Amino acid sequence: MRIGEPKQNYGDKICLIGNVEESSLLPFGFNEQVAKQIRECTDVAAPGGGYIFASDHGIHLGIPRDRARFLFETEEEHRKSHTASQFMPLVGTRHVF
Repeated sequence: MRIGEPKQNYGDKICLIGNVEESSLLPFGFNEQVAKQIRECTDVAAPGGGYIFASDHGIHLGIPRDRARFLFETEEEHRKSHTASQFMPLVGTRHVF
């Protein structure tokens, strides 16, 4: 499911998490495809708060370490490129690989 529909219908009532496709995109896709989906998820779900960036709820065994690192570093760069009013700050975030 695309994250826009639940964000529009429920975004002011619940917190959404994830929506980066992890079964084929993360393990087998190109970095450009992953970066595009990162931008789509955060641009749609993050404004106004109520969004936790992730693939779903974890990084699965089939996802290479370098791809997991790319996922979070790319999201961090994308988040920093937006104004503070669009994204809620992450407090205490640490990537361990």
